[in-house]
Amino acid sequence: MALINRITHLFRADLHAVIDQLEEPAMLLRQSVREMEEALARERLQLNTQHQQQTQLDSRLQELAEAVSNINDELDVCFLANNEALARVLLKRKLEHQQLHKSLASRQQALLRDSDATQRLIDDYGPRLEAMRQKLELLVDEPAPQASEPPWPVTNTITDADVEVALLREKQQRSVS
Repeated sequence: MALINRITHLFRADLHAVIDQLEEPAMLLRQSVREMEEALARERLQLNTQHQQQTQLDSRLQELAEAVSNINDELDVCFLANNEALARVLLKRKLEHQQLHKSLASRQQALLRDSDATQRLIDDYGPRLEAMRQKLELLVDEPAPQASEPPWPVTNTITDADVEVALLREKQQRSVS
């Protein structure tokens, strides 16, 4: 019985090794990099949308604040004219604007929290994506493109005249000091 269990485990281990070889780690890593790039693009798009919504909320809150200021001016006129009926209508509108302002302000705070979370996610994805790209480069043995020029600059030979000019400059610098 123990021998059959050992043979079964050995067969499973060999089968897993064969499957691992068939999966091609480089191909899986490439797919993971593509998926991470897509996720990062989605998060950036979401962050852009959140910034646009934030801008719209800012302008709407500004409009509401101006409207409340105008209503306050109109209320002053109504109270000077002792017109309480019109003042009640204006007060109702003012209260509606204030309520909407409060609601939009809370929505703005929630949007700020969401955009901060999205930005942190983007900041986290960036280094992870770069690490995956580096692993892929190490895994894939693609030859580096051959440069037509050597990696170091080629200099001309130094002539005796160059040495003489450098000597004169050095003497001049030391005599000034």
